[in-house]
Parts: sequence; C-alpha cells; structure tokens
Amino acid sequence: MTSKDYYDILHVHPRASHEEIKRSYRKLALKFHPDKTNNDHLASLHFKEIKEAYEILSNQRKREAYNYERFFKAAPPKNTSDIHRISPEWILKEATELRKKVQATDPFRINADGLFNQLKILLSEYNLLVLKHDNKMDVNEKIIDQLLAATRPLPESLFKDTTTLLNDVAQGHDPLVEKIQAEMKARKWKYFWQKYKIVAVILIALILCWLIYAVKL
Repeated sequence: MTSKDYYDILHVHPRASHEEIKRSYRKLALKFHPDKTNNDHLASLHFKEIKEAYEILSNQRKREAYNYERFFKAAPPKNTSDIHRISPEWILKEATELRKKVQATDPFRINADGLFNQLKILLSEYNLLVLKHDNKMDVNEKIIDQLLAATRPLPESLFKDTTTLLNDVAQGHDPLVEKIQAEMKARKWKYFWQKYKIVAVILIALILCWLIYAVKL
C-alpha cells in the first residue's frame, strides 16, 4: 500500500468532488510542469507525484480502493479529523441537511436529476463501505428515514434507482428492507395518480355532463 497522501499532494480535502480534484490538478500541473520550471529536478519529481495522485483520485474505483487502504488498513494517523468526518454520523448529518434543503424548496423548482446525483454522491461506494464497516444499524435506519423524506419529489424512474442504494444501506436488515418496500408501495399509488389524474378528471367531467343531460331528458 502506498504511504503517499494523494489528497495532500493535490491540495484537496478527502471529500473533494471530482471537479474540485480536476481543478486543483490543472492548477498544480501548470505550476510544476517541466516547461514552466526549466526542467528543475525537484519540480519534475513533484509533477510526477501530482500526475500519480490525479490518476488515482480521478478514477472512482481506484479512489475508493485507496480510501479503504488509507482509512481502514493503515496505522491510525496522528490527526484523525478526516476519518471522523467520513463516518455513519457524518453521512446522517449530510442526509438530514439534504432533507431540510429539499423540504425548504418549492417542489416545482427542484431539479430531480440534481437531487438524485447528490444522493449518489452521499451513498457512494466508499461511503456505503463505511456504513458496512461500522455496522451501526440504528444510524443506518435514520439515514434511510431522512433520504426517503428527501427523495419524495423524485419521479418514479429515479426513485426505483434510489431504493437500490437504500437497500445497500439496509444491508439486508429485515425491518429496514420492509420500511423501504412499504414506501415503494405507497409511492406507486402516488405515481399512478400523477400519471392518470388528467384522464380521471376528464372522465368524471364527461360522466357529470352525461348525468346532467340525462336529467334534462
């Protein structure tokens, strides 16, 4: 396992987004590129480290494998603030903030794709690994509750994908799986009504018109 801190090399936080990593890499690569440093030996070595760090952190699977090695298999670091930031409690906090943000927003102005992408980031493969590693099912249940509430504005297609992620949080725990399934059933009626309510309104209007006509006769 490498002892290099790729996050430190790229000057980004362990929770940095892909865009933040790319932006920092470009800035550092431009600064330390051999053409910019007159082929200075130390700068060239640092440039190679920057490229190596970016190759790992810009690839989702490589980054998750590196994170796992860094946080779970390495010796505990002197400064443990980063590992404490990425914990079941931190994921719950972020899920709660997402739910509050959604509930405070006009449902007609919510970008469904954007909301789903935030959910995928929060329940990334690495974060799911953290939940599995800690196995705090009481916290996992609260995470599921918050995210079920946060994803109510999602259309049926995106909610189906959401349940796949939430089932990973449930980890096969029957009460949590049943809770997710119950929410799925409840939303099926909601989606059915949204899909056919216009047709239902038209049919009701036609029936009323026919009844009025029949009474006049």
